[in-house]
Amino acid sequence: MLIVLALLSMLMLALTGIILVGIMARGRVTEVTVDQQDFSAFERLVTNELGRAYPDWIKEGNIQCIDFNGASDNVVFLAPALDSQGQGLAYYSLSIVREDGQNAILLKTMAVDGDVAPSLTTHFAIGLESLHLAYFGASSNAGAPSWQYDWKTRQTMPELIAVQVSFPKVDRRSWPTVIIHPEIDADITCQIDPETHTCAGR
Repeated sequence: MLIVLALLSMLMLALTGIILVGIMARGRVTEVTVDQQDFSAFERLVTNELGRAYPDWIKEGNIQCIDFNGASDNVVFLAPALDSQGQGLAYYSLSIVREDGQNAILLKTMAVDGDVAPSLTTHFAIGLESLHLAYFGASSNAGAPSWQYDWKTRQTMPELIAVQVSFPKVDRRSWPTVIIHPEIDADITCQIDPETHTCAGR
């Protein structure tokens, strides 16, 4: 009887260990699945919207430039509104914010006019450490194309935009760098007619 009880105790300990390992493995699989879904949604939205960034002309002081404001940790640009917002254009802002005590990526759309529905906000990568953006193209002094961390008051869109998300060392998540190619470029030969808002002489 004692031998049987000892064997049963050993069997119960083994089964308990197997069950705990199974629970931990299932939790890890769930974490990976949720992370993959989060990254896929982020990549899809960022690629689609930054890829459709619209190079509208604005005036900054005495400088005529593209309505695109890119920094190393945030970018604001103009693009077609999301399907859920209806027709028209909207401003998009991609930045890092503090959400419930943790860092998160905030993608916000801001209405340009009354034809676009109210602004929408979406959060990604909650708990990330940092967000880095870089822009590839000719420098403002017409130098050779290179990666830069600032794209403001330019007359062309960047050729490529890189979005990199970093997580704390204790975090198992690892997102690949997303590279976006803006599909719409600006016509730097266009001189805007203030009355018609079209290229003068065309």
